[in-house]
Amino acid sequence: MSARTYLSSLVLAAKTHWRYFVFAWLFPLYLCGGVVVMSTRGQVVSARASLWWFLIDVLVFVAFVWVATTPLRRRAVTISQAAIWLVIVPLLILVALALLPLRFPLHMEMLTS
Repeated sequence: MSARTYLSSLVLAAKTHWRYFVFAWLFPLYLCGGVVVMSTRGQVVSARASLWWFLIDVLVFVAFVWVATTPLRRRAVTISQAAIWLVIVPLLILVALALLPLRFPLHMEMLTS
């Protein structure tokens, strides 16, 4: 398969199934938004509250993955197309968000007790 054919099939897969892939693309925004919201509220003083937020994040991740992988489970896209749109693109979004210059400090602490 030539590179041009592969790129056109990749773009076609994104155009056809973007409604599912958008959940994978939005999850980094959800994570960074959660960090920003938690930072603006101050330190979390309870390890139990941190555990609940972690569990909520895991449940949201599982739900987003379930919806985003629907075209792959239906065999509508190939594994390589899914890997690019469901793994590589969200990682690039996450890196871009991590490199944003913010004008306020982000506090991320792990409470153990």
